[in-house]
Amino acid sequence: MLQRDYLVQMIAQFVEAIIRTRTKENVDPQEAADSLETALNSVLDIDASVLLAMGPESIAAVMQLSGVDPKLAVYIAYSLRLEAQYLQEAGDGYLAELRLGQAQSIAETFGFDLAEVPIELEESNN
Repeated sequence: MLQRDYLVQMIAQFVEAIIRTRTKENVDPQEAADSLETALNSVLDIDASVLLAMGPESIAAVMQLSGVDPKLAVYIAYSLRLEAQYLQEAGDGYLAELRLGQAQSIAETFGFDLAEVPIELEESNN
């Protein structure tokens, strides 16, 4: 029960961080990408800078081996996909491509469709 409550709290905080990057007007895309990486660091038991330096297959394998909850993996992949968009807007095509590849690999490894927006984030669009 406590572990489940902790997971729900982590996801809620992560969702809030993602929503903040999507709702700020005139936000610098590089700043938004950096904010997402900071949010990732807060929900992972692994140093996000080390994890994000890995190739797509490696990041998914490490997350799976370290026991990242599949529900949390959905939000991590979504944030990486969103970060890829911000990085593309900021002119960093190489890093954007890496983040998108990481997101796709996580989705494949954990068995979900990356195109689906998590419900809490879908509701924030309305």
